[in-house]
Amino acid sequence: MFSSFLDKNFRRKLSYDQVLGILEISSVPPVDALAPPTLDTTTISNPQTKKYVQERDKELTSVQRSLLNDTGPLCCLHDAFESKETISNEDIMFMLEQALCLLGSVNYQLSVLRRKKVLAAIHKAKVNLGDLPLTNAKKMLFRR
Repeated sequence: MFSSFLDKNFRRKLSYDQVLGILEISSVPPVDALAPPTLDTTTISNPQTKKYVQERDKELTSVQRSLLNDTGPLCCLHDAFESKETISNEDIMFMLEQALCLLGSVNYQLSVLRRKKVLAAIHKAKVNLGDLPLTNAKKMLFRR
């Protein structure tokens, strides 16, 4: 049963609304360490180079933000234990499943990004194929 939960949730990207729903319940603490660092482009004088660098960083910033979102449910769980709050097994399970769903979504995003990078190196015109869900790929980055 748990393996089917993992198979389902580590092979899909959560929608924006799904992530928001989780973060409304278990928000990420507002500390600098849990926000992706901002790219400092003030030293780049050429506007075209600046735009190129920002574009290259955008995908990884998005994945990093998604990864850091996972701290929301985990920090809530930590806070509950630290405050010695009475917490039911169902609530613990719920927070852990939320964290796993967020982590699974990050895993999916990384797989898509890796596929795009590989496809860009092989044939730039095929990069968009990296967005397609590859449910039959199993342990492979691409389906055989």
